[in-house]
Amino acid sequence: YQKGVRDARPASIRTRILDTSNKEVVGQESHLDAASFAPGRTADYRFDVPVERLAQGDYLLTVDVTAGETRANRVARFRVVR
Repeated sequence: YQKGVRDARPASIRTRILDTSNKEVVGQESHLDAASFAPGRTADYRFDVPVERLAQGDYLLTVDVTAGETRANRVARFRVVR
């Protein structure tokens, strides 16, 4: 989602999964062009968590988005149980 009334801007997305040692075990960079945003200034972004590549344990998923000078960040903790 982009606030404001101007046209939507392209956005860069950095998605990471960190282990309990704060080591990045998965990382992905993506880009959304301005045309990806709907008239309501929203866009979908999908990241498939590669559970099969992760050992049992706790992790932190972080998503950082930058569009021009605007930045947003979301985090979620999760656990892999086998």
